[in-house]
Amino acid sequence: MNIVNNQSKKIVKLLTLILLTFSITSCSTKLIYNYADWLIFWAVDDYVELNDSQENILEIKIYELLKWHRQKELPYYTSLLKELRTIVVNKDDVAFEPLYQKAKVLWKRSAVKVTPEIIALLPSLSHQQKQELVNNIEEIQQEKNKQWLEDQDQTWDEKFEEAEERIENFVGDLTAEQKVTLQAMERTRPDILVLRIEGRKRWLELFSKALFHQPEIDKLTIYSLFTDLSSHRSIEQQKVNEEISQLRISELRYIIKSITNKQQIFLLEKIDDMIADFEMLMAQDE
Repeated sequence: MNIVNNQSKKIVKLLTLILLTFSITSCSTKLIYNYADWLIFWAVDDYVELNDSQENILEIKIYELLKWHRQKELPYYTSLLKELRTIVVNKDDVAFEPLYQKAKVLWKRSAVKVTPEIIALLPSLSHQQKQELVNNIEEIQQEKNKQWLEDQDQTWDEKFEEAEERIENFVGDLTAEQKVTLQAMERTRPDILVLRIEGRKRWLELFSKALFHQPEIDKLTIYSLFTDLSSHRSIEQQKVNEEISQLRISELRYIIKSITNKQQIFLLEKIDDMIADFEMLMAQDE
C-alpha cells in the first residue's frame, strides 16, 4: 500500500506512526511496531531539534497516539486483510477494487487523528525552530527529487525488473504469461515525476507561509495540507494520479485473476503472517 504522501506524513515525528503499518514487511511488523516510540524520536532529528519541554509533551502525545493506533487502527487493518484473504481464496478480482479504495485512504484516518496534535505543537516552536523545520524539509525534498531524477535514467527494462521484484515479494515467481501481460500494462503508465516535484514544492511553500503566518499560524491551511492531497496538487497531477491508480487496480486485479495455486499459497501465507502479527499486537493491550 502505497502509503502513501510523504510530505504530509513526515513533517514531524508524530506522523511517523502513519508509516508504521505501510512501510514494513510482515517479518518485522512486531519488532518495529513495539519500538515505534523510539523510532519516532530518532526520526525527528531530521526535521527539527526540540527543547526538553517540547520533547516531554511530545513523548506523552506519542504514547497516546500509538495506543489509539493499536486499539483502533490495527483492528481495522486486520479486517481489511481478512477481506483480502477471502478475495485471494476465491480469486475474486471484481471484489478487489472496493477493498483497494478503502486501503488507499488508510493514511488519511491517521492523518486526521494526528494533525490536531501537530497543530498544537507547532506554535511552541521558536522562529529559529520553524526556519530549521522548513529548511530541513526543503533539503530532504531536494535529495528525494534528485534520487527520482536519477531513477529516470534507468532503462525501461530495469524499471520493470524492480516492479517485478516488488510483486514477487508477495506472490512468488511470476509466470512468463504474467510477465508479458504486466509489462504491456506498465508501458501505459503516464509519467508523473515533474508534476510530483512541482506538487511537493507547492506543499512546502504553502506550509511555510502558514507556519510563519501572523499573529498566529494558519491552522486551517496546515490541517488541509496534512489531510487533503488536493490542497496542493494541481488538477493535472490529480488527473494523472487517478490514471495511475486505475492502472494499479487493473494490474492487481489481473494478478488475482491469474494467480496460480503456488502463488496463491505464497500470498495467503504472507497475509496470515500479517494478521497474526496484528492480532498479537492488539492482544498486548488486553
